[in-house]
Amino acid sequence: LPLAGEGGVRDFRLPVRATLEQAGAALAVAPQAAFAAERALGALFEAGRKEAPAVQAPLLVIRRASDAALLDAALAEARKSRTGRRVLARAEKAMGGNPLPLQVRDLRGNLGEYDYMAGVLRLDRAHLESDPKQAAATLVHELVHVLRHREGVPAEALEMELEAHIVSMAVSKELGIPLGGFESAAAKALAKGPKAYADWMAGQLPGKVRLLDSTMAR
Repeated sequence: LPLAGEGGVRDFRLPVRATLEQAGAALAVAPQAAFAAERALGALFEAGRKEAPAVQAPLLVIRRASDAALLDAALAEARKSRTGRRVLARAEKAMGGNPLPLQVRDLRGNLGEYDYMAGVLRLDRAHLESDPKQAAATLVHELVHVLRHREGVPAEALEMELEAHIVSMAVSKELGIPLGGFESAAAKALAKGPKAYADWMAGQLPGKVRLLDSTMAR
């Protein structure tokens, strides 16, 4: 911005990145890559262009700026996994440029959840803070639920959990994460065959409806 002073015209260049980050912080919104701030201020910085450059919409949007770095770290780990990249790409396509709200909370033993009624994905704070690789596996797990729900699969179906757990185990293996107690037991059941895996998971998640064995009324 050329400004006249005692020494004549001086050239001050506006730090665009810093300005966008400050604007995003002021709005208390921290989506990936400062997307919201850049979209909101795009007309100001790109007024001289005939066509504004395309800005990739984020998959998730998080309200607290302090949690954005934790989410970015988990997403970065998820993209190191072949399975994670595939699920993220499918989720980005399914969202169609409309970011899914993500909340970081104390879920009291639950690592993550997708609230399909509210349209919100939640991750446990302690889990997200402890290890980005573990958080990546959980995040991909929950995104499988998002995808299936958008395809019309009943949210409380046992089959939905069966797939999501296999996907998260694949991500863990690809990232070199040792399987925990629950995942290790699931892997042993899976090694015995699909039916043994489904029966074991049904015992672990008694509130889930097994579509294959259910009546239409149920």
